[in-house]
Amino acid sequence: MKIDKSTVVVITGASRGIGKETALAFARKGATIVLASRDKNRMEETSKKVEEAGGRACIKPTDVSKEDQCRALIEDAYQQYGHIDVLINNAGYGHYASVENIKTADLDAILRTNLFGSLWCIQAALPLMREKKKGHIVNVSTIVSRRSLPFMTAYCMSKFAMNAMDEGLRLEARPFGIGVTLLCPGLTQTDFQTNAGKVGYSSPVSNSHGMSAKTVAQKILKAVEKNQRRVYLTGTGKALLWLQKFCPSIVDELIYMMYSRQLNAHGQS
Repeated sequence: MKIDKSTVVVITGASRGIGKETALAFARKGATIVLASRDKNRMEETSKKVEEAGGRACIKPTDVSKEDQCRALIEDAYQQYGHIDVLINNAGYGHYASVENIKTADLDAILRTNLFGSLWCIQAALPLMREKKKGHIVNVSTIVSRRSLPFMTAYCMSKFAMNAMDEGLRLEARPFGIGVTLLCPGLTQTDFQTNAGKVGYSSPVSNSHGMSAKTVAQKILKAVEKNQRRVYLTGTGKALLWLQKFCPSIVDELIYMMYSRQLNAHGQS
């Protein structure tokens, strides 16, 4: 898909991190960006930067854990611009807890944001894209949607489910000329770890060593332009997937070693 001044892009989780940088990447191509997030103040800052980068911006305060707000986001954008060319489902957050300590309310909340929010936006946008016989949907998942990690099970569950949705959607959308991309970042320099809900656990690896959000955003732009099916990011992430496919027991041992301090403490609790 060619991205230019006629392109309308809806991005959830657009106030910071990957969402913000993705908005700027598309703005540099002249696109109109519909920014969706709960944080209106941060969206206003992003909106100014979008305009400075050469794009146009529209702010839509949205809580994607609410179905009515997801549908209103898409409908309002369509009413305002007459078409939606790209939908980027980026909103989401992490959660640290052992399986034993996952609260039903916490799991429900993370599924509503990380999975159902994307589903509701897709359900609202797909008929509109189908009518125009074009469009592209990007679902931002994670490398750990292919291999779950200790104390991140709730988050991984939400992303495993997103992958399943993405695979089915890709084939259902193909007859209508609609592209679908699953993007799986590895460790990324965002405030994901800071904002993650924690119940006595944390990641043993700092995201300061990860890929920049700006680089991830460039990968998203390229994926839309080239209609890429799946994109896996970072060398470490790709190595993990290769080992998981051919030597899963080795991956178990490597991850156990990485999380040994947390796991040993958990075993003594």
